[in-house]
Parts: sequence; structure tokens; C-alpha cells
Amino acid sequence: FEGLMGLVILANALSMGVQADKGLYSQETMDTIAILDEVFLVLFTIELFLMILASGFEFLNTGWGRFDCVIVSSGIMSQWVLAPVLKQEANSVQLLLILRVARLLKLARAVRLMSQFRLLWMLVRGLYSAVEALLWAVVLAGVMIYIFAIMGVEMLYRGMWPRWDDTLRPDVE
Repeated sequence: FEGLMGLVILANALSMGVQADKGLYSQETMDTIAILDEVFLVLFTIELFLMILASGFEFLNTGWGRFDCVIVSSGIMSQWVLAPVLKQEANSVQLLLILRVARLLKLARAVRLMSQFRLLWMLVRGLYSAVEALLWAVVLAGVMIYIFAIMGVEMLYRGMWPRWDDTLRPDVE
């Protein structure tokens, strides 16, 4: 069951990628993607209910259970409740934009897949633990670039090279 839902999550992520590039696809393709979006929400809703039936309401006490509940609830609110109402009002463009951004939370479900693949999860945890070292490496690289930039300005502009053509000096400033 988890493997099947993993495939559904990946398919949903792919369809959201297609939706992001609306200008590249025909209207027929976009209509098909909109129908798939509804199917995905139905599947995620069924998954949530099945997980609650199988584990009881204890499922909602887990981190993933609460996460899935929030994602499915926001999907229901945005797609089935608010979007039809807001499409009729002309002044609701900004609210629809906020709802579209909220739909991106569904992409976060793909993170759940990583915990199913042990090696991939270990890689993600390793990268996460290396973030501090990577940030310090970026700071060090920035400091080095800054130092060499100052040295370059001093050497090129401040006259360390006596044969500098003075006609180029205003271009450097």
C-alpha cells in the first residue's frame, strides 16, 4: 500500500510540474491535468481515511498522520470549497494565488517517500547534517573572494603597476 501511494505522490508531483509550465502545453493537456488533480485529491483523502480506519485515531498522533491530515484538509478547502466560490468573484485573484501556493505543500509529501527508501533517507540526513559545514565553507569562500577583490583593486587601480594606461583609469572607477 505504501509503495502504491508513493507512486501516486510521485505522479502528483509530476502533474504539478506540468501545471507550473502552463504555456508549454495545450488546453486539452491542462484540462486532463486538472482532472488528475481532482483524482489525486480523492486518492489522498481515501488514503487518509484508510489509515485512520487501520490504525484508529492514533494515526493522527504521529507526525506523518498530522502532516497528511493538514495536506488533505488544505487540498479539500482549496480545490473543493474555496476555488469554486472564488472563481465567480473578480476581486479574488490574490486569494486564488495564495491557494495555488498552498497547493505546493502537496509536494512536501514527496519527502515522506524518502523515509521509505533507507539509502536515500541516509543521504538526505547526511546532507542535512553537513549543512553547517557547507555554510561555513560559503562564508570562507566569500571572505577569500572579498580579500582578493580588494587586492586586485589595490594592485590594478592604486598604481602598483606604473605602466597603467591613464585613459583606462576612469573606466575602472
